[in-house]
Amino acid sequence: MKLALSLLAAAILSAGCIARTLYVKSSPPGAAITVNHELKGTTPLTLPFDYYGTYRLRFELEGYEPLEVKEKIKGPWYDWFPIDLVTEILPLDLKVERSLTYNLAEKKTLEP
Repeated sequence: MKLALSLLAAAILSAGCIARTLYVKSSPPGAAITVNHELKGTTPLTLPFDYYGTYRLRFELEGYEPLEVKEKIKGPWYDWFPIDLVTEILPLDLKVERSLTYNLAEKKTLEP
C-alpha cells in the first residue's frame, strides 16, 4: 500500500503539462486583433490559451474592412474528458498548436 501511495504521489508531483498555443495571421499583416472583446495586439500574433471552444476574433487595419469571425478551437483526443484526467498527471510535456489565417478585404472607395 505504501508503494502504491508513493508512486501516486510521485506521479502527481512530476505531472506534465499541455501547452496550448494559437497562432493568428492576417493578410496583410499588422491588423489589430481583438479576442473575445479584449485587444491582444497586432498580427501575426502568438497567444497561449487554456480552454477549447468558440473564440470571437475581430481584425481592424486602416484601409481595410473590419473582419469579425467566430472560430471554434477543438482539442485533440488526449485532451478530452475523462482522458485528460490521466494526461494531465502523466510526466509528459504535450503541445497543442492551432494556426489561423485570415484575408482582409480592402475598403472600397466611392468613385466620383
